[in-house]
Amino acid sequence: LNETKNKFFSVIAHDLRAPIASLNSLIDLLKDNQISPKDFMQFAPKLSEQVKSVSFTLNNLLVWGQAQMKGAISNPVESKLGAFAKDSSSLLKGLAHKKDITINNKIPDEAKVFVDEDQVNMVFRNLINNAIKFTPTNGIIEVLATENDSFWQVEVRDSGVGISQEEIDSILSNKTQFNSTYGTDNEKGTGLGLNLCKEMIKKNKGKLWIESTVNKGTSFLFTLPKMS
Repeated sequence: LNETKNKFFSVIAHDLRAPIASLNSLIDLLKDNQISPKDFMQFAPKLSEQVKSVSFTLNNLLVWGQAQMKGAISNPVESKLGAFAKDSSSLLKGLAHKKDITINNKIPDEAKVFVDEDQVNMVFRNLINNAIKFTPTNGIIEVLATENDSFWQVEVRDSGVGISQEEIDSILSNKTQFNSTYGTDNEKGTGLGLNLCKEMIKKNKGKLWIESTVNKGTSFLFTLPKMS
């Protein structure tokens, strides 16, 4: 618990404080007329990326922290599975466009599950974000679903760098992981998103596993229940 707490605060201190300090410094330079508005605007795209990254990480931290303190309560309703992939892809299209990555949502329209919508939205958002991070330029990400008797099996498949079996075992272990791993465009991660995915899928009566080949790509697979 102490190790998890220390790593949790390390994420807050570095991954949130550093980009905010960078933004604050630039605003101060502009305010004090040490740089011109034109020069400031040259930094705007990078600042926008940093603010979005901070927002993404902060949201994960808040949800994860709340779950650790009092447990995440699920309120399942019948939901369209494809809508989760569509919403997350739309939210992350800027990141994908920057790397010329194509996201194909191949989930059939009839796919429906009985889940907590906020929790499952977070799963899709984190897994697609993770796929973008570890997929090189001009790559492809596919989101698919296969129907079974009592559940739908979802797959988020990328053409990225892949994951070793040792890393897969670490991700899927019961231990909370905070891995500072860099993506193909030097994007930094904390590993917190995958911890959330594990917890949220379990809360929604599903299971998660990973299939991967180094330098060829990775598939994150998970199940979600149908309406009983």
